[in-house]
Amino acid sequence: MNIQPIKTHQDHIAALSLVDKLRDAQPGTPEFDALDRVVTLIESYKAETYPIEPPAPAAARQYEREKRGLLPADQGNGSALSTEQ
Repeated sequence: MNIQPIKTHQDHIAALSLVDKLRDAQPGTPEFDALDRVVTLIESYKAETYPIEPPAPAAARQYEREKRGLLPADQGNGSALSTEQ
């Protein structure tokens, strides 16, 4: 099996197709090893092509407030985020 680096969108599509063909491969087989290599290449391509930037501090605080169900009146100076729950 000839596994090539993923450099373009078309390469990415071809790699995803190969994963679909190999997804039932059993550990310890050459097919499974190929699947592992292709998935690693896909992950690398996606990390380089579609980087995920960390959120801005204000956005992270707002997310935490919403996740905890805090109302605007509960938010205060942000000290509620430092309490253990």
